[in-house]
Amino acid sequence: MMPEKTIGRLAVYRRLLKTLKEENNENVFSHQLAELSGGTAAQVRRDLMHMRYSGNPRYGYNVAKLIYCIDSFFNTSESQNMILIGIGNIG
Repeated sequence: MMPEKTIGRLAVYRRLLKTLKEENNENVFSHQLAELSGGTAAQVRRDLMHMRYSGNPRYGYNVAKLIYCIDSFFNTSESQNMILIGIGNIG
């Protein structure tokens, strides 16, 4: 099971990575992602290892593949049951 704080940071990384992709960046290093997100490079690497994604020490992480990996994590095909309480009259 992935820690809740890691999930929150992954959402931040995803947003930052999409911006980097729009700026035509192909690769990003953990220290760059850490600087943009306000964390540490070690924390970024640990967070990405939770998804079993690793980079290359020479080239860093491929931005497009990392976005795909994070998207796949958030867009799981597993269904989740939920109950909505106190949202007013929706019918």
